[in-house]
Amino acid sequence: MDVLFVIGGKNFQLPRLIGAFLVFGAVLMLFQGVAHMFDVWDSLKSYPNCVSTSIDVSGSNLEQAQSMYKDCREILYRKTGIQLLSGQIDINARQYWIALISPVAGIFLWAIVFFFGIMFYNTGKIIIPIERAVTVPAIQKKKKGAK
Repeated sequence: MDVLFVIGGKNFQLPRLIGAFLVFGAVLMLFQGVAHMFDVWDSLKSYPNCVSTSIDVSGSNLEQAQSMYKDCREILYRKTGIQLLSGQIDINARQYWIALISPVAGIFLWAIVFFFGIMFYNTGKIIIPIERAVTVPAIQKKKKGAK
C-alpha cells in the first residue's frame, strides 16, 4: 500500500508559482554570475599593467610607487579574493585558476537551479512518497516425503 503526499492539482498552482520564482531568480543570478566572472577576468588581466605602472613610477618617488602597488594589490583582493604575499608581484597559476573557478562554479549552480525551476513549473504537481509497504508472498516449504 502506497501513501502519497500530493501538492498540486487542477486548481492548486503553488508548484507552478514556486517554479516561476526559481526560474526568475536563477536568471537574475546567472546574469550576476556572468558579470562577476567577466569582472574577475578583467581584474586578472589588468593587474600586471597596474603593477608595471607602479614600478615605472618608482624612479621618481618611492612612497608613491609603494602606495600604487598597495592599491593594485587591494583592488585585486577586493575583486577576486586573491591575497598576494608581501613580496609577491606576479599572480601564480594556482591563484589565477582559484579566482576564475569560483564564478564559473556559481554560474553552474544557478543553471541547475534554473532547470529545477523549469521542472517545477512544467509538472504542476509534486508527489512525495511517504510510506511504501511491499508484501512478499509466503513460500511454502515442501516436505521430503510428500509429493
